[in-house]
Amino acid sequence: MVKDNSNPNKLFYIITLCIGIIGIIIAVIPTDSTSIFWISTCPRIIQQSLPWLFTTTSSSLTSTSLNTDTENNNYELSPEGLRYYTLEELRKYDGNNPDLPIYLGMNGDIFDVTEKGKQFYGKNAAYQIFAGKDATRALTLGSLDDKDIYERTDTDDFNEQQLKALKEQHDFYLNKYPRIGKIKK
Repeated sequence: MVKDNSNPNKLFYIITLCIGIIGIIIAVIPTDSTSIFWISTCPRIIQQSLPWLFTTTSSSLTSTSLNTDTENNNYELSPEGLRYYTLEELRKYDGNNPDLPIYLGMNGDIFDVTEKGKQFYGKNAAYQIFAGKDATRALTLGSLDDKDIYERTDTDDFNEQQLKALKEQHDFYLNKYPRIGKIKK
């Protein structure tokens, strides 16, 4: 378990890290629209790469854009450094609350589909039914059956063709959306 001790040096570390990354980007990329994109994207990249930096009880950093765990700052990290979410915790990120990001579970991983997929997974969107859930089974099978969406998350009964489809589906999410967590079984 990781426990936040509200270290005041955390803010200094974040600012230093941002300045360092921006400096590298400016030095490497010529000044044009590409460098402006990277500079404006830098804080989001850092947040997704190092989510533990943004978990704090300090009011100076707590916001829905940086810290979606305002209720409980104690959570377990995977060996990869990704936060574990239970299925119950994942349900909060279903696209209904505009102040929270939209998460989707796929094959043990959790993806933030907010920026690139809000039109698909957001409130009243076509695929919102999969948001805030472990959608592994339903998306792999192309199923809208309630048991595949709400009840079963396992893939133990998948045949070789379905396992291949699962890998392709998971690769799609890995290539398109930021992986921000793991599903705790």
